[in-house]
Amino acid sequence: MRDLENLNLQDKLDYLKAKKLKNMQKWELKEAHESTWDTDGLADLSFKVLSESHGPNWSRYLVDLESTAMEPVRKAPAKLRFSPKLPTAPKGSSDKIWDRIDLMYNSVLKDMFVSHQVVFPDGTRDKFHSGISPREGFHLYDVVRQNKFSKTMEVGCAFGTSALYICQAMHDWQKDSCASGLASEVIPQHVSIDPNQSTQWKSVGVLNVERAGLKQYHTLIEDVSYLALPRILSDIRRDPNPKYFDLIFVDGMHLFDYTILDVFYTMHLLKLGGVLVLDDIKHEGVYAAYRFIVSNLEGCLKLCHPSPCERTAATFVKTAQDSRPWDFHRKF
Repeated sequence: MRDLENLNLQDKLDYLKAKKLKNMQKWELKEAHESTWDTDGLADLSFKVLSESHGPNWSRYLVDLESTAMEPVRKAPAKLRFSPKLPTAPKGSSDKIWDRIDLMYNSVLKDMFVSHQVVFPDGTRDKFHSGISPREGFHLYDVVRQNKFSKTMEVGCAFGTSALYICQAMHDWQKDSCASGLASEVIPQHVSIDPNQSTQWKSVGVLNVERAGLKQYHTLIEDVSYLALPRILSDIRRDPNPKYFDLIFVDGMHLFDYTILDVFYTMHLLKLGGVLVLDDIKHEGVYAAYRFIVSNLEGCLKLCHPSPCERTAATFVKTAQDSRPWDFHRKF
């Protein structure tokens, strides 16, 4: 057993490389830690942690360096794939985000964005006033398709814009797999939680997914998220072969308490390497939740930068289970 607390960064790395072991760095060494994450193999944290303590600007881990039977305490997730920038607009097309037809991945999305209207089940129309932008839609589509995510969820459905992007991505990556001879028998599933889908939204979100031919990928839970999310988590934890979510898109109530509750359950519902996309971070209540994540949850939810829609939506990857001490808190 050896305590590395008094060694400088280079000495720590030299020692750990020689032993072929890994280490967590103190908070004040965070920048150096992140810059050497890939090259020094610090992402594979597979040693046994005996104890840990934290302060305002530091974290200390006591690890078993001599154990021959290594206990995987933190499993390094696969690297998330997505495009940090929007693709260049095709020649001759508009460069305005709301006119980018190439970012509207099916006919239903195209009709909504071009006409600025939504068609309800009874044939009546209303202004298309609630939905993510093509920039945010592209990001969701890109993340789901590139990483072949098969289990996703969103809080909020409304007109079904985000559900359309996500379900279309599932359809398209399945098509990609079939073309390459790697077809999967498992049908990807996207869950939308919306307590007002059949009332305020007249079920048009669900109908739009069906109109796009993507019904097989979509499930609606018409309930409030503060009841639906703990119920889903309880079901997963009771399963002998639990399967956690690949991606959760939070775009529900924009009050701080509702948003932070959605984030709390999302953190526990995501797999390691899973993705949280938090929408509308310019809203004060959501922005406060965003600041809480960045300041208090950075040990398990890592902010992705850059991303094509980071001014309006924040993307986080779950890199570890929550291991904060019982009284941990940073002002935000």
